[in-house]
Amino acid sequence: MILVARHGSRLQSTLAALEAAGFTATGCPLMATTPCPPQKLDKTVKGVILTSPSALPALPPTAAPVHCVGLRTAHAVQNAGFTVGLTGRGGARELAEELVNVYTPCPLVHLAGDTAKNDWYNILEEKGFSVKRQPAYTTAYVQVLPRDVVWQLGQNGVSSVMVFSAASARHLARLMRTENLNPEGLTAVCLSTAVAAAWPGPSRIAAHPAVEEMINVL
Repeated sequence: MILVARHGSRLQSTLAALEAAGFTATGCPLMATTPCPPQKLDKTVKGVILTSPSALPALPPTAAPVHCVGLRTAHAVQNAGFTVGLTGRGGARELAEELVNVYTPCPLVHLAGDTAKNDWYNILEEKGFSVKRQPAYTTAYVQVLPRDVVWQLGQNGVSSVMVFSAASARHLARLMRTENLNPEGLTAVCLSTAVAAAWPGPSRIAAHPAVEEMINVL
């Protein structure tokens, strides 16, 4: 049994992809997101950065290129009618490194959730870019694991868990410990190296931040 630490439509699409690949899986929603109302971008903004598709509802109409972390984010941006700029195959840091190599310095906006990190802004700012953080959504984490998930974990019925963010990795580990379950004994299939670093147990890392690549390392 594969445990998927995701929520909403993305959980359902991930479960469907696992089923199509021949895996048995169940969901473990750890959080729910509430989008913020779109805010008009300043006329000086020359690009928007999206590090999660959850930020898309907060993206106002713009002709500026939207730089994305991951193919899923890029596809969602394109399907919504926006122009995709660069698509990073790694995390936010890798996207920032690619931006400074391709674009001349300009004002950028990062549409971000309330828990998103900004420790990669310096990569851009040191090269003359400015980065403004604009709220895109808020996140609320569940405080207890679903009873069926606790039972499966307690019966050693879960072979691995798919984890998509460092914050989710840390939160899942905390919730498991409150149930006297051992996260160190569970293998996590992680979207990126940053996610793997946050998980206390063994991990496998997707070659690129995409569900398909995570399934490839199961």
